[in-house]
Amino acid sequence: DYLHGKSIFSAGYTNSSESDYEADTYYFSVSQDFFGDLTNVTFGYARGDDTVEQNGNDDFSEEIDRNSYRVGISQIITPKLLMALNYEAITDEGWLNNPYRVYRYLNNPLDPSQGYNQAQEVYPDTRTSDSASLKALYYLPWRATLMSNYRYFTDDWGIEAHTVEFGYTHTFGSHFLAEIRYRWYDQSEADFYSDLFQFASQDDKDFRARDKELSDMDSQTISLYLTYEQPLGFGPFERAAFTLEYDRIMLNYDNFSDLRDIDALPGEEELFDMDADVFKVLLTIWY
Repeated sequence: DYLHGKSIFSAGYTNSSESDYEADTYYFSVSQDFFGDLTNVTFGYARGDDTVEQNGNDDFSEEIDRNSYRVGISQIITPKLLMALNYEAITDEGWLNNPYRVYRYLNNPLDPSQGYNQAQEVYPDTRTSDSASLKALYYLPWRATLMSNYRYFTDDWGIEAHTVEFGYTHTFGSHFLAEIRYRWYDQSEADFYSDLFQFASQDDKDFRARDKELSDMDSQTISLYLTYEQPLGFGPFERAAFTLEYDRIMLNYDNFSDLRDIDALPGEEELFDMDADVFKVLLTIWY
């Protein structure tokens, strides 16, 4: 990050390496304040070069090119109200599905009791998505803040998604800060998704997917945060904060079956859902 006047120039590189996936990401962004620092405009670009491999298959190696463009503006509306509008466009090209994942199809469409078979998923080799979000922060006179956020997402695979989030932050004394958040997410399925296909794919353009993240789904998350912050008076360290976080996540899939329901006929299994409790501990030091 480089600060020059009222501009911040940022650039970075990250690498992620797994036994079957290698990802390199390069990015830069520019942030500029205007109109007496009441308005901030940010734009940025990121490029990803990924390599997909398959454990146990040394002959499999595919590439993915990712490009992300984003722009945002935040505005101080009143001394107590801040609003921000952000837009992001992403283009992906290459091997976009999971080499381990399969879809399923009936052995006999006229008689589901004959069971089903499986084959590797077939995906398009391109994907373009757009998302826009509007966020508002309102400061309350008793040293508290209300937050609301709405995000809309769409892509050329047929998915539409809505995210709504609310939060309340409250300070206690000079050291403690508590926050509660609620997040609701809902999306439609991709055009080529199905929990159970009638027939096997006929060619490499007959797209098939059974990824639950491409299904018709919704989720709710309740989050609780408690932070203790303390000034530090030694060396270059200014202050430190210790945070405990708890998330309750509830996922519901409207057309993704739980295949552990082995007594049901194909297509009549119970729907899959999942609840999760996530605990996090965070230590932050400013210097």
